[in-house]
Amino acid sequence: MVQVMKTARLKSLLFKLFLSFLTVCLVFGTATPVKASPTVNSCPQGMTFIPGGTFKMGSEVYYPSERSADDVTVESFCVDKYEVTNAAFAKFVKETGYITVAERPLSSEQFPDLPEEQRAPS
Repeated sequence: MVQVMKTARLKSLLFKLFLSFLTVCLVFGTATPVKASPTVNSCPQGMTFIPGGTFKMGSEVYYPSERSADDVTVESFCVDKYEVTNAAFAKFVKETGYITVAERPLSSEQFPDLPEEQRAPS
């Protein structure tokens, strides 16, 4: 259970970092609008519309591991206004039996050269 909560917390942090990065790109004009889907009015109650766009992901200037800077397009989407707490996520998992991606074995279709013993979740 602790591992599930740590995984959920890490995913939440990574998602927030991605949204922050996308917002900076949109604010400073490096992004160009794309066809929006869904629309602003189609978000369910309690959710916020995030407009899609195209931005440069990576850098040619800073660290070698950030190369190359490529255009990435993200479609518009809706996101909850408030973060999901560990308690709320644990309740969701208990009620639905949801298994996170981190708890699933890696697929042989996606990773055909990976030995079977390395497919198990860690």
